[in-house]
Amino acid sequence: MVSALLMLLLSMQHYAVFAFSMKSNKPVKNVSKAPVFTCCDLNTEILSPEGVELARQLEVLSMLKRLESLRVAARHSLTEKIPADIREEIRDIRQDVVEIVEQTRLEVDYVQSALSVDIAVQDELLHAFTAERDRRMNSNYLWSFRTNGALWAVAEGLSIPTYQYPRYSIPSGSIGIIAGLVPSLFSAIAVRQTGGGHYDAEARANMLAPIFDYSTIPEMRFPKSVWNYLNAHPTRGITDSCRREQLIERWSKDRYLRVFEEKDCKTRLDSITGISQKNLTIQLVSDRLAMLRQLSAVVATMNRPLLEIVMVVRGVKSLPEL
Repeated sequence: MVSALLMLLLSMQHYAVFAFSMKSNKPVKNVSKAPVFTCCDLNTEILSPEGVELARQLEVLSMLKRLESLRVAARHSLTEKIPADIREEIRDIRQDVVEIVEQTRLEVDYVQSALSVDIAVQDELLHAFTAERDRRMNSNYLWSFRTNGALWAVAEGLSIPTYQYPRYSIPSGSIGIIAGLVPSLFSAIAVRQTGGGHYDAEARANMLAPIFDYSTIPEMRFPKSVWNYLNAHPTRGITDSCRREQLIERWSKDRYLRVFEEKDCKTRLDSITGISQKNLTIQLVSDRLAMLRQLSAVVATMNRPLLEIVMVVRGVKSLPEL
């Protein structure tokens, strides 16, 4: 009876590991709040400070001022028809601003496409590392089940004739002890393998390298407009840091990104940026993915003030008093 109960408990230990890891009543804490990278309101009639700042960076603010002054002059014209020279200048300014905005949007898409390639590569690495980890864990659990069942079967088989042959009780108990230890050993190995192994890959810099001031190939460099946007200060930010610095600060405070918890942070940053790809782990690749996706999200916010600039060109919004 005791032996059967002990066998049942040992068999259930494998499922307890998964049940414990999948169920937790503790709330998620210490999730870093996202900084305010852009503050645009499409429902107002005035261009937001974020839009004004981007227009200044793109060197179209003076064009927008001239465009509004021409529109005012056209409204106060003595004739019903807008003079030809004013009409042509308005058209030329609108075309120039729209071309600059369109080029900037394509530059944003350029960065987004490079980030998408990096994300796809990291997704493939994560899938390969996870599949290898799961294969090893499943192999250990399979051997745990096999040895557990086989050893306990032998132990119980030896204990059956003990009323005639008491000497069988010694090997029966010994095998029963082994039956408890061996599956536990396999289970312990499987638990240690939850983090996966360490892998080496060919060095390949990604779009995080320029963010951390690493020199990289021209294809990995940011266009001027996007780089200026990342290094500009949000108009409503709560700190004096630029967007790039706020992003790094957010990563350093995020306890779910383990790369900044390492003692040798420089070496880990080499791995995060792809400058070195030795001893890669599932956790490191996961950190890369999270950081690349957050960088992609920040770059995408540039489209908000760009939309506001186009609304000024169309006359839907107007410039504030500067």
